[in-house]
Amino acid sequence: MKLFSRGRAAIAPVIALSLLVTPSVVAAPAPAVPAVPPIVVGPAPIGPNTVVIPGELLPVGPSGARTARTVDDAYSAAAIAAQYLHKDPRPALDRLSPARRAEVSHILKVLEAPVKAPGKATNPRATVVVLGNGLNPDGSVHPNLQRRLEVARDYARKHPASPIITSGGKTEHGHVEAEAMKRWLVRAGISPKRIHVEGNSWSTISNAWHSARLFNSINKNIRGRKLPRELVIATTDSHLHRGVSDYRIAFGPRTTVYGLASKSDPVQQRNLKKERTSRYRDAVGLFIFPETIVADGLPPIFGAGIPRFW
Repeated sequence: MKLFSRGRAAIAPVIALSLLVTPSVVAAPAPAVPAVPPIVVGPAPIGPNTVVIPGELLPVGPSGARTARTVDDAYSAAAIAAQYLHKDPRPALDRLSPARRAEVSHILKVLEAPVKAPGKATNPRATVVVLGNGLNPDGSVHPNLQRRLEVARDYARKHPASPIITSGGKTEHGHVEAEAMKRWLVRAGISPKRIHVEGNSWSTISNAWHSARLFNSINKNIRGRKLPRELVIATTDSHLHRGVSDYRIAFGPRTTVYGLASKSDPVQQRNLKKERTSRYRDAVGLFIFPETIVADGLPPIFGAGIPRFW
């Protein structure tokens, strides 16, 4: 599954539709030349030629509208938003090309799938991935990130054949999260030869995307047995479902992804509704802001002191 390969040509003749139309309308004959429907942020349709995305899934600024690059991209986002709203995604799925329909169907399953902890069935060579969480201004590891590193360290000690990926890009103070995490693990007794640094990502979904590229590169250069397509994601409990979902999406259905949770520091009350929204926001962003999601380092619209959407 090549998740981020988005063709610019419209793939199947369709008519633009609102996200919340009935299946019978969706099944109407399409015109010969399809138009990419505009993406409108709001709680309800404003006309027959728009795809409506809830505002919490698409923070697009004051204009409130965006245009997807392709018809497939528009209806991919529409299907994800429909499921988020507990509505039937099939009207939007029916508008997709076969390959895209399979991809988005996988994403829809992933978004609601439970997270499994690693256990006896987990391959002892499964790759451990530690997700970044920012750094102190001086580049040191703060307590919340240390908790993530501690659970990864403990797992790595019990599974000495597992490689480790530290994933996190440059902070506003110029320090690279993944490099700081590697230094912490090495001081904790983990061999630096086991640790691979992914230092370009700036969000959870870009963690997953860049980790997938790094994983493929590692496997390509291994002599002998390749790494199994199994991952163990180490992150904070409130971030775990989102992290595992994003990695399942980026690595595709052939990869098994487990979750290894740490407690937040300071301890925070879990907000399951907010956690679910963050998963769906990442998935919508894949199709509406693909260049931003996969950009190396911080994208141009962000900088020091500017909040990140993801």
